[in-house]
Amino acid sequence: MIALDFALEFPDRVRSLVVAAGGISGYESPDDADEATFELATKYEESKDWEALADWETAYWADGPGQPLGRVDPGVRAKVHEWVLTTYQAEKVEGQPQPLNPPAVGRLSELRVPLLVISGTLDEPGTRESMRHLADAVPGSRLEVFEGAAHMLNLEHPERFNTLLLEFFGTSTAENA
Repeated sequence: MIALDFALEFPDRVRSLVVAAGGISGYESPDDADEATFELATKYEESKDWEALADWETAYWADGPGQPLGRVDPGVRAKVHEWVLTTYQAEKVEGQPQPLNPPAVGRLSELRVPLLVISGTLDEPGTRESMRHLADAVPGSRLEVFEGAAHMLNLEHPERFNTLLLEFFGTSTAENA
């Protein structure tokens, strides 16, 4: 979301843009999860049960909503769990996004740089929908869907992800030269 907002606010500072499992400021997906989905996570956060919250978030973001626990490589799960747990244990104040005014959702047609949008089929519905919306709203954009990947698609499929980025940046650099 931050990179997209930046690209819209400072178009002369951006040559190309990749949004992977991201968001769009001001976008409200019709597929957003209902409150019940996050009730347990909220309970863990309020009680400062960081281990349980890290378990919940790892299942949601790494395995994917509704997917079996342990669907992803154990090393990926362990890395995501460690990142989440360490962040919560530090008990730092969570940063709040400062979206554009007006938000990006109403300004997507202004984006004039090559755009690659990447989404995983097992990511949460709101993210999948926002990525489809972004790709549809920006003329000339490219949507790549990682079949069988959740939110951490760069960790699940690092070779494909890196190859895609290198190819895209090589092409977009040549187009902007």
